[in-house]
Amino acid sequence: MKGRSNISWTLYRFDLEEKEFLPFFNRTNESPEGLRKFCDYILLAEVSNKPYVMLIEMKRGAAEEAEKQLNASECFVEYLYSSAERLHKDFRDESFNRDNIVLRKIKLKERKSPKMITKGGCAVDKTMEFISYESVGLFPIARFL
Repeated sequence: MKGRSNISWTLYRFDLEEKEFLPFFNRTNESPEGLRKFCDYILLAEVSNKPYVMLIEMKRGAAEEAEKQLNASECFVEYLYSSAERLHKDFRDESFNRDNIVLRKIKLKERKSPKMITKGGCAVDKTMEFISYESVGLFPIARFL
């Protein structure tokens, strides 16, 4: 999908209640706590041939669990990176380089009133391991690139 800023993007959401999400992680009485933690969305974006992976966890109230969910999702993305590297090597294609991919872990919190947002909006510090962002319903992708 193309956004207004000429950003190509795809959004994924996994249903963790679905039995086939990751069958070997199905919930049982013996399952360790936190095994099925995962972020709400994975947004894949590309702008000017630069790929981005944005792990997005949305919270209405307290966000204590958000970092655990984002870290668990990062492990899943690492699995995808490793699979891509293996496949590229199998086909003798050295063009894949995970260092070219920018990973962002975003905690998105709902803000009730747009009056609390300044004219410039919420600042995004891309140097932080976890980016906190408050919104009244809009998610400006370009701010996170």
